[in-house]
Amino acid sequence: MRYVRLASLKAWVLFGIVAAALLVPLYANPFSMPVSHAEWGRMLVRALDMEEALPARAQASLIFTLLSWKSSLSFGADQYATARA
Repeated sequence: MRYVRLASLKAWVLFGIVAAALLVPLYANPFSMPVSHAEWGRMLVRALDMEEALPARAQASLIFTLLSWKSSLSFGADQYATARA
């Protein structure tokens, strides 16, 4: 009888751990607010490590011009940082 209680307790503890592991990603999301289009563009530029190519307070239109590659966006030689091979 004691073995049954111990096995039942272990099963409930295991169930609790699994339930917590499944629920934490759902309710612990730090990005619960929607991301605007301009914020998304800035995050993408940051992820591509291209933020040095833009001015500090760049408008969203300039950011999306850089990301679109449709028109040529040139940068002065004084903004050159490093080259990677």
